[in-house]
Amino acid sequence: MRNAEAALRPAGYARAGQFVTGGQAWLLCRRAGCDPDQFGIFDLHGWDFILGNLFRDLLALNKVEILPWDYWPGMGPSTASFSPADWEDRDHLAELTAAAGAHFTELRALYEGSPALQIPEDWLK
Repeated sequence: MRNAEAALRPAGYARAGQFVTGGQAWLLCRRAGCDPDQFGIFDLHGWDFILGNLFRDLLALNKVEILPWDYWPGMGPSTASFSPADWEDRDHLAELTAAAGAHFTELRALYEGSPALQIPEDWLK
């Protein structure tokens, strides 16, 4: 896993035992062969844990903070029922969030232009 992490290490992150963002974890599992069950905390781990953090990254980069257990339909179905297009969409989102500094304009446009990705309005009240 160390070689895979080094290849995806923006700004010195993603070293063994250190913090990894949702986008980084997604890409490590999808492209570098890392085991999704190695990402998580307590009994929360695997693809759906990573997916939730991928969406939390998207929201945080758009100045929206949610709690770890918050879920809304925009997060989509469990990865167990993903279509190939769902995987590809999340791959693209992971690429954007993992290198947000380089892709911030596209990331912001994706969020602003996709109401399904935004949290419910009543959460903001």
